[in-house]
Amino acid sequence: MDNKPIVIFTAFMVVALIVIIGYLMMSNPFGAVSSAAASEQHGMGDQQAMILYLHNCASCHGTSGDGLNGNPSLINNNLSEAQIAGIIHNGKGKMPGLPKLTEEQVRKLASFVKRF
Repeated sequence: MDNKPIVIFTAFMVVALIVIIGYLMMSNPFGAVSSAAASEQHGMGDQQAMILYLHNCASCHGTSGDGLNGNPSLINNNLSEAQIAGIIHNGKGKMPGLPKLTEEQVRKLASFVKRF
């Protein structure tokens, strides 16, 4: 019985795994985690806010809030959390509102964005 195909396949999978892990470690695809370094200090609320951000905002504003494809950066903005919450709920310019989010989700998300 020839085990050569199994050995080659296993070696390929190990190399692929090493490459993927290396890429993830170098690229930090969830940069928002480091931008919101307070997540460990504030507990579950920040984790929920980060998930909301990644799901609803990161595709346009980037995982670290620096803006993508001409969309504005959220870093060091001069808006209050209440103003940010209003924009999240109602939208502004080309940004659509997110009226399906609960008031608590909007509040958590606004607080998270304010920390960029």
